[in-house]
Amino acid sequence: MPEARCEPRLETDLASAGLLWGLFPAPRSAAVDPSFSLDPTYEQPFMKDVLRRFPEQSAFLWPQAPFESATDDLGKSSRRWVDFLFAPPDDRPVVFEIDGSQHGRAASVDRERDDALAELQITTLRANGAKSLASDGPLFASISRAGQPAVNHAVVDAVRGPIDATRAVYGIIEAVAVGLLRPGRAWRVLADCGSEATLLATLDACAALDHVWSTGVMPATIELVGVRERTWANPFVSVTTSESADEATVVVEWAPAWAPIEQPDDAAGVVVVRGVPLPVHAGWDVELSSERRPRESGAFPSDVEGHFFATEALEVLARLCFGVDAFRSGQVNAIRQILSGEDACVLLPTGHGKTLVYQVALLLRPGLTLVVAPIVALIDDQQKRFVAEGIDRVAAVQAARTDDPKEGDVLYGSIASGNAMICLLSPERMQIERFREQLRHVAERRLVSLAVVDETHCVSEWGHDFRTSYLRLGRNIRELCKGDDDVPPPLLSLTGTASPGVLRDVLGELKIDGNRPGALQQPESFDRANLHYGIVACSEEQEFETLRQVILEDIPAALGVDGRDLAELRGADTVSGIVFVPWTRSTHGTEAVARAVKKFFEDARLPVPGVGTYSGRNPHADGDRFDSAWASQKAETAEKFKTNKLNILVATKAFGMGIDKPNIRWTVHLGIPSSIEAFAQEAGPCWAQQGSGAVHDRLCAVRSETDTVATGPSAIRSRATTRVQSSGPSG
Repeated sequence: MPEARCEPRLETDLASAGLLWGLFPAPRSAAVDPSFSLDPTYEQPFMKDVLRRFPEQSAFLWPQAPFESATDDLGKSSRRWVDFLFAPPDDRPVVFEIDGSQHGRAASVDRERDDALAELQITTLRANGAKSLASDGPLFASISRAGQPAVNHAVVDAVRGPIDATRAVYGIIEAVAVGLLRPGRAWRVLADCGSEATLLATLDACAALDHVWSTGVMPATIELVGVRERTWANPFVSVTTSESADEATVVVEWAPAWAPIEQPDDAAGVVVVRGVPLPVHAGWDVELSSERRPRESGAFPSDVEGHFFATEALEVLARLCFGVDAFRSGQVNAIRQILSGEDACVLLPTGHGKTLVYQVALLLRPGLTLVVAPIVALIDDQQKRFVAEGIDRVAAVQAARTDDPKEGDVLYGSIASGNAMICLLSPERMQIERFREQLRHVAERRLVSLAVVDETHCVSEWGHDFRTSYLRLGRNIRELCKGDDDVPPPLLSLTGTASPGVLRDVLGELKIDGNRPGALQQPESFDRANLHYGIVACSEEQEFETLRQVILEDIPAALGVDGRDLAELRGADTVSGIVFVPWTRSTHGTEAVARAVKKFFEDARLPVPGVGTYSGRNPHADGDRFDSAWASQKAETAEKFKTNKLNILVATKAFGMGIDKPNIRWTVHLGIPSSIEAFAQEAGPCWAQQGSGAVHDRLCAVRSETDTVATGPSAIRSRATTRVQSSGPSG
């Protein structure tokens, strides 16, 4: 296996460091590329004055920017231009139009263009003729307001190296595309740029991708010539060629869009990679591949021990992209099924890495990946996890965002334009006509490459009750996401718990043929040895007293801590816990129980922990209508809990599924959950502390004598000498 060669993660607020201002310094030359045919009367003098008066800001000025690129409407064949597009960092783009005498006859066309840009929150500033050159005019006033902040050059240098290296590899790929570097030959590349560790790691990723798809592009070796010479060796190809090496020169630069491209003297086969620091598509961008390329199942052979031939290549990608050193049981087979273009229903124990399956798969398949999740908390959590891994082309579509018309336009526009690689949504979103139109647009003009239904047991458990949109989900996905080839994307169904009856229902509702090879994948065991379960029986009058004893006595004793440890915030070492309650309101609602939990600690003369509440509905409002203020408040509460600013969360089942918080050490249910599967699912957030195998997480249900239990009396443990009865390591 090749070693992981990547940069240490930079823990800093890059935006506050003036990162883009530092990456794109003031140009060294005031020369403008002659391909920009600026009008000599006003546009050329305006550009000259900008370079003289505002050299730093000029890096973010784009003459003759394609109008279609600014509006994300690259599908139109017309080639209209704006005079200048100015997009300084941390500010909204502005279009500058210098109107000559001819514009008086085209006023209606100008208004139409200005309105189209305004819908995308791009302001148009117009100046007539000589007014455009006025030092106190609107154009120069707009530029002057974009002052450069303080630049942290240490941050800039730390970021520039990896970016340069990645762009150098992009240049190598371009050299292959244009025929400078040929498959099957050795390559010699002159590229004096970037971090060596990132350069080699990115080449490893290209080799892994090449190996998975058997494209045969990457050579056995690449001789890299820069400040010093080094040779990259392909970890998956050992056969070398005796033919002479193909050569290419890759130049990575940070000049503005309008600067001339300078090629090295006496260099043949030069590829210049230049970034455009603007939040729009460049008009010359090549569309990403819309090829739906499944690998036939037989094209994924295994060796004599049944080892999937591409496992090591997939592990390279998982390590470089997500920091995962090795796959767990079941993950590779699930990825293999998706790459074969086949549907799959995959059951993996909670905490076993279901999300990694589609994370790796989506990076190997071009196009949009649709991820359907049951609760807003999970949608928000998944978005944050993607961004934390450096994947920010994510559209999290939920009511709190789409109810704002401007934010909704941005979200839907990112999906339709192809800017978003991943779309996170609830099943109800598939029934909203505006979203359906955007999805059809993507499927027709680009590609929906993968559809994921996360926590898919909800299809059965909720679909026949209060969320009937789940029952039409499979049909909607297949109908709305199929391309012009009339082929829908593979559907990946993921869950950590499902009884045989629920599983049959899920397969039927999502139209997954469980008889096809690989369509149904289950582990041999769902055992999670770090979890201990218990049920405490009590009278209805004693429920809150029993809850107090469980939280302050039983759980600390089981975890080897005391009550004070549950109340103190210690960052990643906080002993976090969740109290699940059956209702939002009433004496057993989130607010009432949260107050009771705080009082438990107060009466015991212990520090009072930070206790938050989370529920789907606002506990202080009547009705089921969407409440944007409550949506913001509960999202803030969830974030505080996940970032260890709260010790305990009192929540309904609207929180919990798929949440990634490694220091949740205990959960308590005030009442019996609806099923054993629901109990296991809501127990899912509990994790064992790394490196302390003797410490077990505890889960307990407080049951009154009036509760009914569908799983039979053998599941009940009554109170004896110890209040929390452990069933031992169990799944």
